[in-house]
Amino acid sequence: MDLVEFKSQFYQNTLNRNYNEAIALVEKGLKEGIPPEDLITEGIADTLNRFQNFTDKGYEKVSAFQLLAVGKIAEDSMEKIRPQLEKRAGEQEEKIIVLGTIQSDFHALGKRILKLFLEVNNFKVIDLGLDVSPDQFVEAVKKYNADYLFISTMMLHNIIGIKRVGDLLIQKNLRSKVKFFVGGAPFNYNYGLVKKVNADDSAENIHELIEKLTGKLTEKRSRWKKVIRFFKRGE
Repeated sequence: MDLVEFKSQFYQNTLNRNYNEAIALVEKGLKEGIPPEDLITEGIADTLNRFQNFTDKGYEKVSAFQLLAVGKIAEDSMEKIRPQLEKRAGEQEEKIIVLGTIQSDFHALGKRILKLFLEVNNFKVIDLGLDVSPDQFVEAVKKYNADYLFISTMMLHNIIGIKRVGDLLIQKNLRSKVKFFVGGAPFNYNYGLVKKVNADDSAENIHELIEKLTGKLTEKRSRWKKVIRFFKRGE
């Protein structure tokens, strides 16, 4: 099985909600020597992006049940690939990152996939979950002495809550002690919002964020650009 065949079969199995077949295909790909990064970018992420396009462009309806199935297949596929990614991650000092979606945002799929990527890149992830208040984010940064804070939303009106986090960090003299990243559709469409919420930076996709956090370019950068734009898709 080559990469083209894997990509096509993984998409079809996910589309038809064939969980066992999709997971078996990932295992087969690993066994036959397809690089784990390619399984992710050319298989899992490409499939997620296609479902993203279905809903964004409105030319095909995708039910909530379908999205739940897609998320489950994607997440469990990533878990199968995780050991191979961990082998490639190498040894480095573990950094702490606090992660969550802002209050009134309940989109979980992208966050879970991002968490997996961070963990295999030797980050200790403090996952606060969904619908997290500004006070909870700031308390976690202080409690865990976090090196990084990442907050996401796919809704423009939630920018107010993220700005509140930035303001609280300044008020409590924590802003200079943590790198503050934001993500999601509003920041992808308007990068200028990053400074308006007192954040340091944003990233359009998962591996761009990893590059910015580690200061290292990932392999096959052009392919990584295909990785799902995290937090634009929920379930």
